[in-house]
Amino acid sequence: MKKKIRKVGVIGSGVMGSGIAAHCANAGIPVVMLDIVPKNLEEGQSRSIIAETAKEKLKKQKPSPIFSKAVLDLIETGNLEDDLEKLKDCDWVVEVVVENLEIKKALFKNIAPYLKEDAILSSNTSGIPIKLMSEDFDESLKKRFLVTHFFNPVRYLKLLEIIPGELTDPEIVEFMKDFGENVLGKGVVLGKDTPNFVGNRIGVFSMMNAIQLMQEMGLKIEEVDAVLGKAMARAGSAVFGTADLVGIDTLKHVVVNSYNALKDDEMRDTFKLPEVVDKMIEKGLLGRKSKAGFYTKDKKKGKLVLDLETLEYRPVEKPDWKSVKKAKEISNPGERIKAVVNTDDLGGQFAWKNTAYTLIYSLNRLGEITDTIYNIDNAIKWGFNWELGPFEIWDAIGVKESVERMKADGFDVPEKINILLEKGETFYKVIDGDKYYFDFDKADYVKIPVRYNVILLEKNKSLGNIVDENESASIVDLGDGVICCEWHTKMNAIDDKIIEMMNKACDLVEADKYEALVVGSQAQHFGAGANIFMLLQLAEEGQWWMIEEVTRKFQEMTMRLKYCEKPTVVAPYGLTLGGACETTLHGHRAVFNAETYIGLVEVGVGLLPAGGGTKEMLIRTINDNRVNVDLLTATQKVFELIAMAKVATSAMEAKEFGYMRPCDLMVMNGDSVIYYAKQAALSMVREGFTPRRAKEKVKVAGKTGYAAMMLAVQNMKDAGWISDYDAFIASKIANVLSGGQVPEGTYVSEDRLLELEREAFVELCAQQKTQERIAHMLKTGKPLRN
Repeated sequence: MKKKIRKVGVIGSGVMGSGIAAHCANAGIPVVMLDIVPKNLEEGQSRSIIAETAKEKLKKQKPSPIFSKAVLDLIETGNLEDDLEKLKDCDWVVEVVVENLEIKKALFKNIAPYLKEDAILSSNTSGIPIKLMSEDFDESLKKRFLVTHFFNPVRYLKLLEIIPGELTDPEIVEFMKDFGENVLGKGVVLGKDTPNFVGNRIGVFSMMNAIQLMQEMGLKIEEVDAVLGKAMARAGSAVFGTADLVGIDTLKHVVVNSYNALKDDEMRDTFKLPEVVDKMIEKGLLGRKSKAGFYTKDKKKGKLVLDLETLEYRPVEKPDWKSVKKAKEISNPGERIKAVVNTDDLGGQFAWKNTAYTLIYSLNRLGEITDTIYNIDNAIKWGFNWELGPFEIWDAIGVKESVERMKADGFDVPEKINILLEKGETFYKVIDGDKYYFDFDKADYVKIPVRYNVILLEKNKSLGNIVDENESASIVDLGDGVICCEWHTKMNAIDDKIIEMMNKACDLVEADKYEALVVGSQAQHFGAGANIFMLLQLAEEGQWWMIEEVTRKFQEMTMRLKYCEKPTVVAPYGLTLGGACETTLHGHRAVFNAETYIGLVEVGVGLLPAGGGTKEMLIRTINDNRVNVDLLTATQKVFELIAMAKVATSAMEAKEFGYMRPCDLMVMNGDSVIYYAKQAALSMVREGFTPRRAKEKVKVAGKTGYAAMMLAVQNMKDAGWISDYDAFIASKIANVLSGGQVPEGTYVSEDRLLELEREAFVELCAQQKTQERIAHMLKTGKPLRN
């Protein structure tokens, strides 16, 4: 279809409505957000006060629903009495009002005359049947009507469920799927018009089953969450933390809706709402939005948990279970789940029962809520942040073995599982590098479709396209003369093996064996910085020469990226901190996922960026502006960025901070980052890429700049905002940025700035307080301010 969505209309400005409006604006699309006129409008108040207030709240919400405050300029507000004309040039209008059929029908009747003849109309409902909502539509509008069900928070949860009606034009469905994936960056699941669709049907069932089992087994809230969180490769918020995040009243709505609508569901009673939930709502214990739900926080006592008998809060008592302890030692999610459900303690028994019920329920819903197992798996992973979906979990724990155990434990296992067991013993398999799923209707394996703009590194590797590899990194042939250096250490922390493979990749392209290099991976995060465990060991052993040598090698690697004879493109996403940020800064170009959290955070462990990050940010701020800049102001800007460890919380904010350049690209869907990085590399080749050969020099603020930076540090220390040691670290950063305190206006070479970085880095490693900071970060994952 040649259709495009150039403007969106959002009806309703509550949490979901404003979240959808914000995310469309994140994607660069102008939005009209309308809401009702208040009944008790005060004199002088705007008739659009509800929508205007919702827009204003977007600035303060945490986590932020917007990439940058600048996107709010794309949101126009109004009301449903005076401003319906504003819908006339909208290509897509989405309704996000209260879950009441009559209210929705009345709204649709009012807005229908203002819709373009080809405008798409959708509802964000989570349970009202499409047939009922659209029964008064004319035939043309019925063809353009569907459900687009987002999950809250809209920006952060990847799932978008698209549910067509009986008369919805298939081309509209396909168009909205493509729009959702490529423009909004979502993972789209196609579901059927059934209560609570796919994600909530399975996810809420699993939550309610956990609550039911908790009562049967006499467990506490925190015991349930200790098991059904990271231990079982699920969201860290687990069951009750998730309920608090969603909102207890919202959870009640979904559960009650399920119970009332699912009259033929074999597990209907699981959706019976416990009485305690109504009591919580009566008391205003609605979760995070009311700052109290199943959990709350007390300034003195810390995190507290609700006693379901007394409805009073008490301290959290974490269980001392072998199953939970064992899980912490296993990084692979499938192996972790298998270990927990096979551990014979109370936690393991609870995990097994909840898993068995969830897997069986998911299989029974196949064909009813959606036609493929991967849609169910994706819905749970993208909507509930599980690392594996139900059928992936089933494969991980062993289908044959688990079915035998289920039968032995008295579970009612669906007969259709025998079809799978006769044809194979896994729900998924890889054939010639492609992933296949088991189709029960065909009784055979079917290839899972992959979008044209997705490159799967695992597939390339399985097809034998590994050029070189070691335990920390691989060089993968992406085809068309482009190779990718993929990191695969824990959290993609940079070590000597990654540096070795990065240099080999540069060697390969410079030897004319390949045309361009991409640096990227498809792990959870691009990189959390350097291997600080190794650094701490060297520091404790007093091997300063070794630290200096490791730092030099890292600097040489980043400089090779910058001065490589062939195009280098870095593809950051997720956490891109410290050394990963420095790597990004040195590529000829970068292709950012919109959700990139990038920054030079070394001060958090008592260090400074010494992989060329300090040097490169100074060059970018002064040299790359192409206009005369005030040296003191420019240097101060970089100093604050590094000394305060500022992290950009989106690619858009990264551009504002200077981590992302105008020539860099932002991609909404993280699955496509490697593909577009390859395209960027090929584009540079086609354009006749000319490498930079002469190293840069930068005009520095010198002694004058150093004095100005240290004055700011002294003021912060006097105000009690930073410690003496923070000030000491800041002095080292200031020394590098000033070029070693040379006269103001002196031109300093990149090599000299790198030398200053190394000297400061080694000196800081030798400090006891830095070693304490590194040790504390390794132990707790949090910075120490000593």
